[in-house]
Amino acid sequence: MQYTTKWHWTSPVTQSMLGWLSAVLGVVSLVGGFQTVSSVLSSVTQGPPLFWAFLFVGSLGMCLLAVGLFRVTKNETQHLGPSLLPALTGWGHRLGLARFSGQCTECMGHLKFYNKPMSWLLNGDGSRGETLSRRYVAECALDADHYWTISKGKPRTT
Repeated sequence: MQYTTKWHWTSPVTQSMLGWLSAVLGVVSLVGGFQTVSSVLSSVTQGPPLFWAFLFVGSLGMCLLAVGLFRVTKNETQHLGPSLLPALTGWGHRLGLARFSGQCTECMGHLKFYNKPMSWLLNGDGSRGETLSRRYVAECALDADHYWTISKGKPRTT
């Protein structure tokens, strides 16, 4: 099985930029959190100013996003989403969006790439319950029995 990687977007955002961004946003969220908590403690009858509360929640959310993207660039992993969207990849300690394509070697069908459930719990009525494990796969669109697991690591370009 061979697949190709078509880059949709290669960002100038590097691992070090994401590290500094998460550090700055962490400090900003601490300042916003301190201001919110001090306002609440100083006046129980009057609520905290909304500006500081929004600043705290917004910067904390952006900090968590930056830390998540930092992990993608650090570990150079790829994260497949729905078939219509490109995969978020970390390559060369940078971020990028890539779309994978290929053909099945057995029946020459088109390959689709997704996170396939491999084991799950069964309910009492015999239906599938909670998914226990998933694997990144390239699966033939014509025959679901033709699939290959792919690595979470660096995307191949052939």
